[in-house]
Amino acid sequence: MILLASCVFVAQESVDPNFSDDCDVLTKKLILSKDEINTGISCRGGTPEDLAVCLVAYGVILPVGSLIVSGSVVVVGNALNWIETQGCD
Repeated sequence: MILLASCVFVAQESVDPNFSDDCDVLTKKLILSKDEINTGISCRGGTPEDLAVCLVAYGVILPVGSLIVSGSVVVVGNALNWIETQGCD
């Protein structure tokens, strides 16, 4: 039996010290942060294959999937923020 903890990546708003008060933008600058989650799931099974599937799911698929989704949100959000701030100059 193995108890798992996994990492997930989430998009969070960043406090930008270079932000100008005279530029009123709708989008915020985003950063990618890592959080550890305790899944509370124990990988146990009758066969080594069951254990391997559980470890791959929570050790690889969950972190990589959250990195792809959250990373895409950060890239698109920051691109929109950059385009919006270009109109303030």
